[in-house]
Amino acid sequence: MRAPNILFVLADGGRARFVRRAGVRRGLSTFCTIDGSDRLKQLRAEARGRAQDRTSQGDGSRSHAVEEADLMREGKEAFVADVAARAVEAARDQAFDAIFIVAPQRLLGRLERALPSGTTLAGRLALDLTKTPDAELPRWLHPVGAPAGLP
Repeated sequence: MRAPNILFVLADGGRARFVRRAGVRRGLSTFCTIDGSDRLKQLRAEARGRAQDRTSQGDGSRSHAVEEADLMREGKEAFVADVAARAVEAARDQAFDAIFIVAPQRLLGRLERALPSGTTLAGRLALDLTKTPDAELPRWLHPVGAPAGLP
């Protein structure tokens, strides 16, 4: 019986990595990265620019902070939707059996909800592993996708 072919989606609010098993006893390897941090920086700058344009309207500091937060939230939601769509596409194109989501708790549910119904989920883990080197991923992902005994 072969081990399931699992697509690991490691994401945070502005970065994502798609990881797969590299083969028996070879660990895990990243085959796709998505960097949305430039878009988030651009949204942050736009929000600050809008706030500066309207500072003459009374105190208003709260409404500007809310506007910036709303704009950033929308940007992160768009990023999550993009990651989910690309994960489904990769799973289909590369014949993955299931998707395993790894993201901070605040993002985990959003990412799962962004996947189309019928998507096979192997599981989920509430951690931010986007910057974790491939060689260290088996420590966290062993029970699902990495063979035992890997460093």
